[in-house]
Amino acid sequence: MTNLKLHLWLLLALVGAPMGLPGQESILESYVAEGLDKNLALKRKALSYEKSLYALKEAKGLFFPSLAFNASYTLASGGRLIEFPIGDLFNPVYATLNQLTESQSFPTNLENEDIQFLPNNFHDTKTTLTQPLFNTDIYFNYKAQKALIEVERVSQEVYRLELIKEIQTAYLGYLQSMEAIEILEDTRILLQEVKRVNQKLVNSQKATKEVILQTDFELSDVEQQKASLEESRQGAQAYFNFLLNRPLEEAIETDSLLLSLSINGSLEELTAQAVAVRPEIDQLTKAQEANEWNIRRHQYANLPKVGAALDAGFQGFGYNLGDNQAYFLAGFSLNWDLFKAGQNSARKQQAILDQQQLFNQKDEVKKQIELQLRQSFYATKAAASKEKSSRLALTSAKESYRILNKKYLNQQASFLEFLQAQNQLTRARLDLNLSHFEYLSKVAELSYASGKYR
Repeated sequence: MTNLKLHLWLLLALVGAPMGLPGQESILESYVAEGLDKNLALKRKALSYEKSLYALKEAKGLFFPSLAFNASYTLASGGRLIEFPIGDLFNPVYATLNQLTESQSFPTNLENEDIQFLPNNFHDTKTTLTQPLFNTDIYFNYKAQKALIEVERVSQEVYRLELIKEIQTAYLGYLQSMEAIEILEDTRILLQEVKRVNQKLVNSQKATKEVILQTDFELSDVEQQKASLEESRQGAQAYFNFLLNRPLEEAIETDSLLLSLSINGSLEELTAQAVAVRPEIDQLTKAQEANEWNIRRHQYANLPKVGAALDAGFQGFGYNLGDNQAYFLAGFSLNWDLFKAGQNSARKQQAILDQQQLFNQKDEVKKQIELQLRQSFYATKAAASKEKSSRLALTSAKESYRILNKKYLNQQASFLEFLQAQNQLTRARLDLNLSHFEYLSKVAELSYASGKYR
């Protein structure tokens, strides 16, 4: 009985080991940092934010002059003709002048001309400088784009906080599966030792064969539970690695001596903090600002738009670019929509309704955050109470096991009573494992709901 006694007391030492030692936070923080650096969805958010920066740069560029080079060369044949009767007009006149001057100074053989309407061998090579002088669309579009940049930035922050929570809860889920498997492995080792000792008792006719059969049944049940937990562990491992953009089967560094966490702050304090710092509210505030500039753009859309343009280049038949082909042309433009059948007013009303929707959505999000915080707060307190009860139950199970263990070793209790105590102890350990990690997950969710990750 010496080996059996040694293993039974070893099990008691294992279930009595402390769970709250420092060291886990640094491991988890390193994984969070890796996730924030490699997560593909967060990278997509970052690219969207970078794209909005270039959209702002584009909107800002509309304030400045633009310079363009344009060149065209035309070859033409056929098409419409312009008939110019130069011979019919000038030959009689020149003939009369020759008679009056008694000379042949004026030609009298001019032919009528057919001038091709399409220019042939004609080029226009120029640079064009344009500058908007007064355009409300450009101004308000720039202001709206500037506000939309903040919307994208805060959207990135919203997902960043969600990712931190997901990484933490996924990691805790993986640890919970690993520790549960270890508990069942401890039980399996104990049952194998019990079976070995019982076999000796059967061989010496101090016990009947049923103790062997009962032990085999318990071993089979433990193996089934381990297989189920192993499946859960693999799923948790794959999801955690997915969040960190790593190979799904990559090993995860674990530490079952998890640092204990607790609720810090009252419900009122956490609610006030959540409403003040949660980025979802800030995101809607920035969206309202952007939409306000959109309202103003439609409000002032009826104002005229003034611009200036300057062309400088060469134009003429044949590409000789001589002084006789050089030209410049400066001008101003004014575009004023006097009547558009109420289109601008309709667009303005649409933007006003969008603004009202954003106000309503902001109020709704505030209430959702308050509701989420309240639910998370009470769920965390319930999980803490459940963990406390599980610890008390484990203490009772350990004491009951200690007593039955001693009786069984002294042949004062039956083997079935011993197995019942052992199963009760295993269930108590598994219940504490589940309630402990459930509590830690609830604390992580509460931290997210209160905006503490920011």
